[in-house]
Amino acid sequence: MPGSDGRRALVQHGLDALDDLLVVPATAAALRKAEEIKVLETVCIADDGGYPIVLERMDRARVTGPQIAWNKAFTAAGHKRSTHLFNQAPNGPALPATRRSGSS
Repeated sequence: MPGSDGRRALVQHGLDALDDLLVVPATAAALRKAEEIKVLETVCIADDGGYPIVLERMDRARVTGPQIAWNKAFTAAGHKRSTHLFNQAPNGPALPATRRSGSS
């Protein structure tokens, strides 16, 4: 389905009226920010089950971007938190610390 600016979303399905009110403006805001900071990005918004609702790759953005964006959206949905929090206390690190050998 083409957007108002002529771009075509790679995936856009399962939107009800509430999703449409939230997802479309969020996608547009993310793309505007990417343009503002001059970074070619892919935007993915997933539902609470991790399934992509919208996946949009900017022209000339990395070909690997859609897979990375989908993985990040899936991870954020599955853990119910933004992925940048995996590196910050008290929510991080993403994986528990490993014990050093010989320590209890």
